[in-house]
Amino acid sequence: MPWRHTLVLMSRRTVVFTVVIIGVADALASASLARGDEGGVQALADRVLAATVSVACACDGGSFSGSGVVVSPEGHVLTACSAVPEGATDVSVLLPGHDRRTGAVVAVDESLGVTLLKVPTTKPLAPLPLARRLPAVGCVAFTAADVDDVMLTSGRGSFSHGVVSGLYDVDRQPETGYAGRVIETTAAVDRKSTRLNS
Repeated sequence: MPWRHTLVLMSRRTVVFTVVIIGVADALASASLARGDEGGVQALADRVLAATVSVACACDGGSFSGSGVVVSPEGHVLTACSAVPEGATDVSVLLPGHDRRTGAVVAVDESLGVTLLKVPTTKPLAPLPLARRLPAVGCVAFTAADVDDVMLTSGRGSFSHGVVSGLYDVDRQPETGYAGRVIETTAAVDRKSTRLNS
């Protein structure tokens, strides 16, 4: 399958960074939260954080960084093109457990706001599946990211939960170049969190 087609499919299935897990985890998390079962949410956080990475690169004399998510066992990482723009060099991907690897840019699609990277693997990575539909307003939402370089100190990202509070279209944004459907969530998202929109 051509990567452009794959990116279109990924973008249609991907929402706000690890809100991609809404499609996978909404029922589990909603039931766990309703029962007060923090173990289910903790297991979900462990799964999500195992796929959460930090990305950094150089481009046009500057440096860029952000968060990303492992989307294949073979080492494909999806991030925002604001974190790894077209023409990026010296791409570095920090996996959980302080495992830093050199990343290669596979594809960049500024109209979708996404960059697909590939890191070398000696064993399969733990990916997150992509959501197949948009969540409804009121669904449980989760975010995960390398907030304030927490992965450098703790070896894994930060995890937060909230609800989907809105679905709406936005005009092209100068910082991302993206226009289209976005998901608003009350789950904490910091400036380095990767936002991928459907």
